[in-house]
Amino acid sequence: MDRVTSDDGTGISFSRTGDGPALVLVHGTGVDRHVWDDVIPALGESFTVFAIDRRGRGESGDADDYAVGREFEDLTALATAVDGPVNLLGHSYGAICAIGAAPQLPDLRRLILYEPPLWRGDGTSAPSPTPEQRRMEALAERGEKEAILETYWTDLRGEPHRLDRLRSRPDYRRRVSAAHTLPREMGGRREFRPTPESYPEVAVPTLLLTGSETDDRIKRSVDAAADLFSDVRRVEIEGHGHAAMNTAPDRFVAEVIAFLAND
Repeated sequence: MDRVTSDDGTGISFSRTGDGPALVLVHGTGVDRHVWDDVIPALGESFTVFAIDRRGRGESGDADDYAVGREFEDLTALATAVDGPVNLLGHSYGAICAIGAAPQLPDLRRLILYEPPLWRGDGTSAPSPTPEQRRMEALAERGEKEAILETYWTDLRGEPHRLDRLRSRPDYRRRVSAAHTLPREMGGRREFRPTPESYPEVAVPTLLLTGSETDDRIKRSVDAAADLFSDVRRVEIEGHGHAAMNTAPDRFVAEVIAFLAND
């Protein structure tokens, strides 16, 4: 593992695989860099792949106070440590972080966003945290991480069957380890609400990936993300949802390579 130091002094760890142009991978909520394990070997045949552990999980450090802008600074620290132009790929909340960091990267070549769950609305107001979020915040303060997952999937999402499936996965313990980041990232979505009027111009080709089976709420968020960019291409991965890098790794890699290979 390698490490860079973010602006607030937090150490941000990342793995480096392969050879070629730089491709930074930014994972989403509740996981760490290992969510990319199914696609890193194939991507590494064409790119030098930097898979980051976002702050608060994996081998990265953390800070006492969280703000989504710190995540933008983390990505900027990594990108500026890389020689030459950088391609940036973010998934879910990691795509939100990529959107926030993109205007700060002077040598950004291309941007890939896989279903960023941007806050939808007029960009000026947002509801208060839900009771479930408040409960998860209290659980995080007490270190009750499995209870956070139970609250998130059962009470907030109403999908206890999803939690049952997660418990049977080999990465479940890593998800428990990262559970304290769930409520703070819910707050991060309210904190960062870019609009076409407020978001700086990012003049690089941008690919928006969605799955045909993805929840309509996320698809509407992707629509909102599309409005932020002037040079945007959209691709739908048929038959898959929010984690095609795991459920359809070959198709996912093919779409990424095809987009990044174009001049």
